[in-house]
Amino acid sequence: MYDATEINARWDGAWPTDTADITNAGHTHSPVLQAPVANLLGRPWYLQPESPGGDYVTWLEVDGGGRVGVSPQPAGDGVMRWQIIRTDSDGNPLEHEHELAISATPEQVVTHVHAFLEKHGVSAD
Repeated sequence: MYDATEINARWDGAWPTDTADITNAGHTHSPVLQAPVANLLGRPWYLQPESPGGDYVTWLEVDGGGRVGVSPQPAGDGVMRWQIIRTDSDGNPLEHEHELAISATPEQVVTHVHAFLEKHGVSAD
């Protein structure tokens, strides 16, 4: 299980702990928001930093190569939204979705992720 409080403490509280301001870009790649989602998705999903600066993403390795990633990202309208992206084995984007605001519950995010997987024929087993 991922502990959002512990991860944030390791980074000296780098991420906001609430979503009262859904335009706050401080939520970008936030493990504080992702940990509950990653916990609900369960294995084989995993949460990890993708850079030395702590850009966290929750990943699923896809059979045949590539991955599906989930993380909060700023959208064109200034709202922080959950981005779901599928990449090929070289990391190139194949499909993505950037609709659900970060104010959504972890359960809503997981439902959205499962719908994305089904739509794109990806198995999470």
